[in-house]
Amino acid sequence: MRKFPNDQLQRYLQRGNRRVEGWLYPVDAQLVRAVGDIQTENKISGSVGEIGVWKGRLFILLYLLIHEKEKAFGIDIFDLNHLSKDRPNPKSNPALNQLLEMFLDNVRAHAGEIDEIHTFRDTSDNVAASDILSKVGKVRLFSIDGGHTKELVINDLELAVSTLCEQGVVIFDDCFKPEWPGVVNGLHEFLYKKTADLVPFAISQNKVFLCRSIALEMYRESLKEMESRYYNKETVFFDSAVGFYSNRWEHRVKKKGIPRKIHKILRRFWPYREMLMR
Repeated sequence: MRKFPNDQLQRYLQRGNRRVEGWLYPVDAQLVRAVGDIQTENKISGSVGEIGVWKGRLFILLYLLIHEKEKAFGIDIFDLNHLSKDRPNPKSNPALNQLLEMFLDNVRAHAGEIDEIHTFRDTSDNVAASDILSKVGKVRLFSIDGGHTKELVINDLELAVSTLCEQGVVIFDDCFKPEWPGVVNGLHEFLYKKTADLVPFAISQNKVFLCRSIALEMYRESLKEMESRYYNKETVFFDSAVGFYSNRWEHRVKKKGIPRKIHKILRRFWPYREMLMR
């Protein structure tokens, strides 16, 4: 049974997440929710967490998906920007001084409590699997959005695999952004080493969803059925058949040549898209 009511989750998906600074495409948010629903239906238990929480936009969604007695964790350098491996800066940044409090305040605003959250204010390569397991136990939803170097990506994937429950899911961010080639390089090296049982089952514009091979068919087929409105096609990614999910309605609007300003207005009526498409 979920800790937070469904209407609270829906409010965050429809409006609340836009009030939290960060990056989260609507399709990705719906896919994360759907994966959480699949886990609830199949009685898969475990904690949720993220590397690279920033101000909590995706983390809050993960937190709203927890079940009773489950916990959550967040790993981020927050204000310690001199620890950044991507863009190290030895100078303090006043704008980041209250980042941890901003993160916790955002969680309070949308979830109402932070009792089950454990934060690690450090780089992910300074956090061991035993640190996570001792605080929250095995993880069923593990988001990776931390450092973008190949070395950090491999470290974060290894950390996720070491703490993931048998039917857990890794949500991998920024794989298809050309400005961060280290991300896909790290994923490529990790997957082709084949030292860990982790395979992709879905991809979107910005994320890759991975699980152990024992749960591959369940997630791939259940997600396709549950999110058919976003399902685009089946393709192959790192030798695994995956579903590609995208905002097909938005693509149709663009193809019809609707001016950009009107397109932006139409996006505000996204919940009523089926009526608009008739």
